[in-house]
Amino acid sequence: MNEKRVPKAITENPPLTLYFNPYLPFSSTVEQVNALKFHAQISDESIRVALLELLANSIRAHREKQISSKVKLEIRRNKRCIAISLTDRGGGFSPKKPPPLAPSARNPRFGMGLNLAKKLLPTMNIRFYNAQNSFIPYTPGKTEGTHIDIVLELPLNGNIM
Repeated sequence: MNEKRVPKAITENPPLTLYFNPYLPFSSTVEQVNALKFHAQISDESIRVALLELLANSIRAHREKQISSKVKLEIRRNKRCIAISLTDRGGGFSPKKPPPLAPSARNPRFGMGLNLAKKLLPTMNIRFYNAQNSFIPYTPGKTEGTHIDIVLELPLNGNIM
């Protein structure tokens, strides 16, 4: 029997918190994110695409570094905005040396996902933290993970996209 999945509601209290196991098939991550409804001034589809790109990067970093902890996505909503935070323990990346926009024989990794997420979610703020969970500038060997904050405005007139 096929059950219809009910989208997860994003409410004011408490926040909606999702944890993503980096070793499960990515299709389970896609399924959870695609069930989210935001109703912000940016389309739900754009938000989901950006979040999936960011989650793919976080999950890839966890797998490459053999980190078993889960990637955390937290969503809060109030009357004016939706605040989204994504936290991983993937060691961060150098913001001064972004990956190339296209893969090459020398570098099969590329940064199209991060660039796309920044374009779709211009309020995105990326920070790095150390083992004590204090925010620090990216420092190889000292950066424990990445924390991304996104604030999305809600329509003022009450119309939902």
